[in-house]
Amino acid sequence: MSNDNQDYIARLEKSISQKYGDAAVDNPQRFWNAEKEKEYVAQAQEEQKKFAKFAETQDTVEQD
Repeated sequence: MSNDNQDYIARLEKSISQKYGDAAVDNPQRFWNAEKEKEYVAQAQEEQKKFAKFAETQDTVEQD
């Protein structure tokens, strides 16, 4: 990466930080840990179960 590109990126990050706050330029991976990963996986599995159950009810046909 050339020095001009690095300067441009630094100025860009500084501008974004001033306008939207420091959190806007933080790397999200910085705040991620093993506990959050477990929580995310559990939530994703719950959502998958909900969608599967919903799809199952949509597939059934009511009979009179």
